[in-house]
Amino acid sequence: MLPYRMALRRVVTPGPRAISVASVAVCLALTYLAVKTPWSPLPRPVIAAAGLAAAGAVWFRGRWPLTVAAIGAGAYALSGSPAPLLISLFSGAGLGQ
Repeated sequence: MLPYRMALRRVVTPGPRAISVASVAVCLALTYLAVKTPWSPLPRPVIAAAGLAAAGAVWFRGRWPLTVAAIGAGAYALSGSPAPLLISLFSGAGLGQ
Protein backbone atom coordinates (compact mmCIF):
# COMPACT_ATOMS: atom_id res chain seq x y z
CA MET A 1 0.00 0.00 0.00
CA LEU A 2 1.33 3.43 -0.96
CA PRO A 3 1.36 6.30 1.50
CA TYR A 4 -1.21 8.98 0.77
CA ARG A 5 1.27 11.62 -0.37
CA MET A 6 3.01 9.30 -2.84
CA ALA A 7 -0.31 8.19 -4.26
CA LEU A 8 -1.44 11.80 -4.60
CA ARG A 9 1.78 12.73 -6.42
CA ARG A 10 1.26 9.94 -8.92
CA VAL A 11 -2.28 11.06 -9.66
CA VAL A 12 -1.84 14.84 -9.69
CA THR A 13 1.62 15.39 -11.19
CA PRO A 14 1.60 15.47 -15.01
CA GLY A 15 4.45 13.80 -16.82
CA PRO A 16 7.04 15.60 -18.95
CA ARG A 17 5.23 14.70 -22.17
CA ALA A 18 1.96 16.20 -20.90
CA ILE A 19 3.77 19.38 -19.92
CA SER A 20 5.36 19.58 -23.39
CA VAL A 21 1.99 19.05 -25.09
CA ALA A 22 0.41 21.77 -22.94
CA SER A 23 3.31 24.16 -23.66
CA VAL A 24 3.02 23.63 -27.42
CA ALA A 25 -0.76 24.08 -27.22
CA VAL A 26 -0.35 27.40 -25.39
CA CYS A 27 2.18 28.56 -27.99
CA LEU A 28 -0.14 27.58 -30.85
CA ALA A 29 -3.08 29.38 -29.21
CA LEU A 30 -1.04 32.57 -28.82
CA THR A 31 0.19 32.23 -32.41
CA TYR A 32 -3.42 32.05 -33.55
CA LEU A 33 -4.24 35.19 -31.56
CA ALA A 34 -1.15 36.96 -32.91
CA VAL A 35 -2.22 36.20 -36.49
CA LYS A 36 -5.88 37.04 -35.90
CA THR A 37 -5.14 40.37 -34.22
CA PRO A 38 -1.63 41.32 -35.35
CA TRP A 39 0.60 42.31 -32.45
CA SER A 40 3.37 43.09 -34.91
CA PRO A 41 3.48 45.35 -37.98
CA LEU A 42 4.84 42.48 -40.10
CA PRO A 43 2.64 40.58 -42.59
CA ARG A 44 0.46 37.81 -41.20
CA PRO A 45 2.31 34.95 -42.96
CA VAL A 46 5.57 36.04 -41.31
CA ILE A 47 3.85 36.15 -37.91
CA ALA A 48 2.35 32.70 -38.48
CA ALA A 49 5.62 31.16 -39.66
CA ALA A 50 7.57 32.56 -36.71
CA GLY A 51 4.93 31.42 -34.23
CA LEU A 52 4.70 27.92 -35.70
CA ALA A 53 8.48 27.51 -35.76
CA ALA A 54 8.73 28.61 -32.14
CA ALA A 55 5.85 26.36 -31.07
CA GLY A 56 7.56 23.41 -32.73
CA ALA A 57 10.86 24.29 -31.05
CA VAL A 58 9.21 24.34 -27.61
CA TRP A 59 8.78 20.57 -27.89
CA PHE A 60 12.59 20.21 -27.66
CA ARG A 61 13.04 22.60 -24.74
CA GLY A 62 14.43 19.89 -22.47
CA ARG A 63 17.11 18.74 -24.89
CA TRP A 64 18.34 22.09 -26.28
CA PRO A 65 17.21 24.88 -23.94
CA LEU A 66 19.55 27.58 -25.28
CA THR A 67 18.66 26.93 -28.91
CA VAL A 68 14.96 26.97 -28.09
CA ALA A 69 15.41 30.21 -26.15
CA ALA A 70 17.13 31.80 -29.16
CA ILE A 71 14.33 30.64 -31.46
CA GLY A 72 11.77 31.94 -28.97
CA ALA A 73 13.50 35.32 -28.83
CA GLY A 74 13.48 35.56 -32.61
CA ALA A 75 9.84 34.56 -32.77
CA TYR A 76 8.97 37.13 -30.12
CA ALA A 77 10.68 39.82 -32.18
CA LEU A 78 8.81 38.79 -35.32
CA SER A 79 5.39 37.81 -34.01
CA GLY A 80 5.03 39.49 -30.63
CA SER A 81 4.07 36.21 -28.92
CA PRO A 82 6.04 35.91 -25.66
CA ALA A 83 5.06 32.32 -24.75
CA PRO A 84 7.88 30.40 -26.52
CA LEU A 85 10.51 32.70 -25.07
CA LEU A 86 9.14 32.55 -21.52
CA ILE A 87 8.58 28.79 -21.58
CA SER A 88 12.10 28.13 -22.85
CA LEU A 89 13.72 30.50 -20.37
CA PHE A 90 11.90 28.97 -17.40
CA SER A 91 12.67 25.47 -18.66
CA GLY A 92 16.34 26.29 -19.08
CA ALA A 93 16.47 27.80 -15.61
CA GLY A 94 14.85 24.68 -14.18
CA LEU A 95 17.38 22.41 -15.87
CA GLY A 96 20.27 24.42 -14.47
CA GLN A 97 19.50 23.51 -10.85
